[in-house]
Amino acid sequence: MAIERTLANPTIEVNDAVIGIVPNSASFKTGKGDINIRAQSAGGNSIDIIRTDNAETKISMVKFKLYNTKTNIALVRNWQDSVTGNTINLSDGNFVVAFREMFVITDPEYSLGADGELEVEFNGRPSL
Repeated sequence: MAIERTLANPTIEVNDAVIGIVPNSASFKTGKGDINIRAQSAGGNSIDIIRTDNAETKISMVKFKLYNTKTNIALVRNWQDSVTGNTINLSDGNFVVAFREMFVITDPEYSLGADGELEVEFNGRPSL
């Protein structure tokens, strides 16, 4: 049996710059979207299954937390101001996921203090 390790220490690049994040705070969705399953009656207790793709949910998501430093706050503001979107590459060893046209969708709350963090969430095209 092979020994596997979890994806726990990703490298995150936003617009080709490596970003230092709060450990264990990164997550993503590839944007494959949800599937709807419906039953169709064929009479006599016969049921057919109808499968459809929900195009509304074909949106990728990347989110992570940053510490509240002046540099990180400036980065987030630049990402928010991008009208063409941001590129994000997430990797851990030989595991790589690339995202294009990603937009910051939330206005982050800046929690001030010694342990201050902010969460950034991007949505955009399905991953490559």
